[in-house]
Amino acid sequence: MLKKAALFVLTAAVAAFAPLGGADAPRPGQLRDYPGDYGAMIAICSDIDGSTPAEFEKAHRFLNTLEPTENGPGLGLDVADSFWMFNFSDIGAVSDHLSGGDNEVMSYFWQDGVVKHAAAITKYYHCGWIDTIHSYGDFSMADPTRTPFTAELARRSLDAMREAGISPSVWTNHGNKSNAQNIRGSRRSALAYQKGGDPSSEYYHADAALAAGIRFIWFSDPGGRFGSKTPLYAVTLEDGARVWGFRRYTGSSTPLGHKYSWSVYNLHKQLSRARLDGLVSARRAVVVAQHLGGGADPWPFPAEAMDALRLLADYQRRGLILVARTSRLLEYIRVRDYLEYTYSSESGSEIIDVISVNDPVIGASAPQAEQLRGITFYAQSPARAAVRINGADVPERLLQRGADTVGFKWHDPDYTDYTKPG
Repeated sequence: MLKKAALFVLTAAVAAFAPLGGADAPRPGQLRDYPGDYGAMIAICSDIDGSTPAEFEKAHRFLNTLEPTENGPGLGLDVADSFWMFNFSDIGAVSDHLSGGDNEVMSYFWQDGVVKHAAAITKYYHCGWIDTIHSYGDFSMADPTRTPFTAELARRSLDAMREAGISPSVWTNHGNKSNAQNIRGSRRSALAYQKGGDPSSEYYHADAALAAGIRFIWFSDPGGRFGSKTPLYAVTLEDGARVWGFRRYTGSSTPLGHKYSWSVYNLHKQLSRARLDGLVSARRAVVVAQHLGGGADPWPFPAEAMDALRLLADYQRRGLILVARTSRLLEYIRVRDYLEYTYSSESGSEIIDVISVNDPVIGASAPQAEQLRGITFYAQSPARAAVRINGADVPERLLQRGADTVGFKWHDPDYTDYTKPG
């Protein structure tokens, strides 16, 4: 019996089993919503705006490692950031407490292609502290009717990324109306300046971006809902290409319009205990939009933000919420929602055989074990249940067995302090 994760169907043999703990309890062979025993997932999706290399390193040393910092030990969370390839902005915003301007913000190149922070961006991409491209760069101008962006800059960006082995799966739009490189989703009339997906425009580049590995795009849409079963939705671009859009929590709707809360000075409101409890209770996932390096103080996080982050780390330690970088959360949900597998049981011998990820947007594919990290099934006898991929037994080292579940291990935590030389 072939079974799609989004539509659980019982065979007669499975239906003969009693549920695992009451009438509403899951049945053997059913897919869990989240990895292991977690009841919810969060990704903090940070836009690189305003972040200097020093701010980036302070922030991620506190977030990702367990090392001592000037404000206590690191939290050991899986939080990844974003990057720019170019920085052309002439707005002159303050980027840090030393009054550095736009030219101090992390970017691979400066305006004319002079290499700037290429080594740092390459290093932090490959270690996992960066996983998102925040468009090709900051092209925000004081006069938003002007744009320095060109399709040639897109080509140069992709060429440099390819040479550096940088191939992010996540793209987030950026900035004011000067940013013609942005890609439009469904709100095309409201965002007419965004030309990156328009094949009739001189700024078109979406075909090359998707070919380079982009599969998830945030289309500048404000999001006021903290959590859903899935942040993903299918989008057809202006050139006919299909891609996954994803929703970010950016703030709240008010009578005067959307109120954005994606500053570190509002992080404690985003990650309040009430919001985290609600996420767990509803068994939801959320991508929280932030600008982790956007402050202008010597330390990236105000006290209230650090308290909120420590609270989030506590929820993860207690097995309530899994914190994952944006690319991992989105890929997990994509695989979970379109997984096809068989479940069979005979004489108490259970077999789960993963067949395909039947993705209606990107296309069906036979999964590799790496793609299945975190995928977890309920089982009658998890210690003995066999897990296979298209008939081949999965090595035990890749599996995790619980009291009533069996599945693929999630990514091992990495607490390495990558700010250290070597």
